[in-house]
Amino acid sequence: MNNLILFSIGIFTAYLILLYALFKWLPSISQSYYEFKERYEKKWAWVFSVALLLFAIPIMIAGLSKTAGNTFQFLAFIAPAGIIFTAVAPRFKEDLEKDVHYRGALTGIVGAMLGILLMMQFYYIAFLGMTGIALLGWLEVKNQLYWLEVLVFYLYAISLLFY
Repeated sequence: MNNLILFSIGIFTAYLILLYALFKWLPSISQSYYEFKERYEKKWAWVFSVALLLFAIPIMIAGLSKTAGNTFQFLAFIAPAGIIFTAVAPRFKEDLEKDVHYRGALTGIVGAMLGILLMMQFYYIAFLGMTGIALLGWLEVKNQLYWLEVLVFYLYAISLLFY
């Protein structure tokens, strides 16, 4: 199962490197859908969805397998499911998909933090994540949402790797 997690981390990292190489720092990972659509015509907009699906689905499979019998195993489904909903509803600026996208992203972020805290019981990692989230707001870091997503997704994947 660790191979699936490493695959997910590799996909996520490669996607972030691609985003930086093409667009520099974006306000959020989701903004990359529109950047691909506008700069490379509509034919490359799918890259956002595929990257998130290739990150979330293996994480879900590995998480469900590694947490079998855990009282909070449902969080191993909820966190990646939120990311999957975000991936399949990429147009967050349009009314039809906006609610699904935002609720999926929120579910992914909150589910991941709760998974670290309750399911894996990595209290120090959860504390690190909450401290990082607080610092992002307190220090008024540029592109806060982007860094929040990156922080939480890496913390969740790495925590699951060592669970």
